[in-house]
Amino acid sequence: MLISDIDLILEQGTGSEAGDITLGVSCLGSAVAVGVPNRECLELLVPLLPPGWKQIGIERTSGEPVRWQSPMRPETTNESIAHYLASQLEYAIAERSETFVFLHAGVVVVGEEAIILPGESHAGKSTLVAALVKQGAAYFSDEYAVISSEGRVFPFPRQIAMRNDLYYPVGRTDLSHALPEESIVASGCRAAMIVFAKYVPDSVCQLEPLDRTSALIELCQNTVGFRARPDMSFSYLDRLLDCPRIFKGQRGDADAAASRILALL
Repeated sequence: MLISDIDLILEQGTGSEAGDITLGVSCLGSAVAVGVPNRECLELLVPLLPPGWKQIGIERTSGEPVRWQSPMRPETTNESIAHYLASQLEYAIAERSETFVFLHAGVVVVGEEAIILPGESHAGKSTLVAALVKQGAAYFSDEYAVISSEGRVFPFPRQIAMRNDLYYPVGRTDLSHALPEESIVASGCRAAMIVFAKYVPDSVCQLEPLDRTSALIELCQNTVGFRARPDMSFSYLDRLLDCPRIFKGQRGDADAAASRILALL
């Protein structure tokens, strides 16, 4: 991010509230404000924002602004604040979208079809996505599957967030080089497979077919903001479940699980 780009952001309507730089962000049907404590933090935050974001006026945003809420400690750095704000902003975008339904899920693409891996945070989605990318799949997301009204899957290609260094350095890693063709990114794709795989250390990957009704219940549990918009969520997820292959089970080693999933595909 060039300093001149930050200057342009500051010139185009960012306001100040309680000492913060307040940035309005439009992305994937959401309009969210984020309060950034200082310029250096803004410089670190902007590269972490989801691809396709646009700056908008603060008055056009909805809901309470995303802000750094934790008490400042001597060891708190602008980098850690930027990463915190990026994660909170991503969730706010998912929760407030008027156009898409967001699932907590990793997503990879094989050919022109998506494999969706639902799971909450800290469930091992990023590690499994990284293993699938390592074995030739294209990267779509390690945190959210973005679902359209037609049941198509769109990417949320943030920098992949790893909590171990099994495949990539701990922290966030840019996997834009592993995205599929631009036409697939722009138009989304149909889901070829949905896999609910719970991580069980030292276990063997065991996946069994799952019926549509049970899969719908599982997806609802992983849908951001489901209680606020159940009708929209049910409609979008029902179309997503036209997917021909749905499995549930457990997995241990990510490489072995990735091989098994690709074999099922």
